[in-house]
Order: sequence, then structure tokens, then C-alpha cells
Amino acid sequence: MLPGLFALAALLPWRTAQAQMEDARLRANVGVYAIMLTKPGLRGGVEYAFIAKDRAPRLGFLFNNQSKDIHTRWVVAPQVATYWDPLSFVAVQGSLEVGRSVQQGWGLVRHWRVGPGIYRAFLPEVYTVEGDQVTFDGLESRQYGMLSATFGVGYALKESIVQANLHAMVIGLYNATLLPMAGVELVYQFDPKSLRR
Repeated sequence: MLPGLFALAALLPWRTAQAQMEDARLRANVGVYAIMLTKPGLRGGVEYAFIAKDRAPRLGFLFNNQSKDIHTRWVVAPQVATYWDPLSFVAVQGSLEVGRSVQQGWGLVRHWRVGPGIYRAFLPEVYTVEGDQVTFDGLESRQYGMLSATFGVGYALKESIVQANLHAMVIGLYNATLLPMAGVELVYQFDPKSLRR
């Protein structure tokens, strides 16, 4: 599924250096991801820049081209996601990540974020066995705390950014003291104001 979405992103109108994505403090994002490459899911969220600044590249004095500036954002990013294990359970998670995003003047974007979160797993079929009796209990769930981290690269289009991320989690008190997990994400980030144009 992910290779097909990368191919679709390649068909989008790529921006030029002079037509950067409008700098909005608030950006929304939606995407797909796969935990351990076998459990598909959906994710979304927003990213708010509480610090944003531009600077010239180290060799900027050689070029008289302001479109080549490097744009740095320190952001807070609440995120929600859900994924499902085809054989057992559905999970919902939310996190509040803080991090840094750096966009080169020609379009390359690099970013990282870390923060706490909540993880809840839903088991659709739970049974209780007592002697020879089996009782269907229905839907059950358990909630855990987690530490979430996102690392990625992307490319800026005219009014959006396409990103490929590595998302890592460490879940606490999950049948063991700690349970690490990781997945890959393909994310489309955009300025919500662009939807009104």
C-alpha cells in the first residue's frame, strides 16, 4: 500500500524554489502507517509552531536568492492514530509531541518530535472459561501509558508537504515492564486555510 501512495505523491504538482508552501503556524496532517509493517492503520493530527524563524545557509553570502533560506520551526503536535492486528485486536493511541522541523529552501524537510501518550487496546472477542463453561464477554479494552517519537524526511510542495516517517513507541505495563514497537508512516501535511481557497 505504501509504495502505491508514494507513486501517487509523485504525480502531485511539485513546487519550485520560488513557490514555497505558505508558512502557517498551524498545519494539519493525515496519513497511513503500519506498525511492525504488518498492522495497517490511519493517523492524523495538527502541528503548531510556537517558534518559527528563517536563516540564510552557511554559504548564503555567495547567492543573492532569498528563496534559498532555511526555515526552522519548533512545534507542539497532538496526534491520534488507530491500527488493527488482523488476527487479534484494534488499538487507539494519542500523543502530545514536541520537536523541531527544518525546511531547506529547495524543498527538503527534516523533522523529529517526542512526547508522552496514551495507548488503548480493544479485544473484540473475549471469553471466560470456568470449568466446562465458556462465556462470551464481548468487547474488552486495556489502557497503557507510552512514550512516542517521530523521525522523518519530506518534500515541500506548493501548499503542502509529503513526509515519510519512522514512528517509535515504548508502552509501559503491557504484560511486561516495557514493550517497544515501531512503524512507518506516509503523511500529507497541509495548511488548513488552503481548503477554503
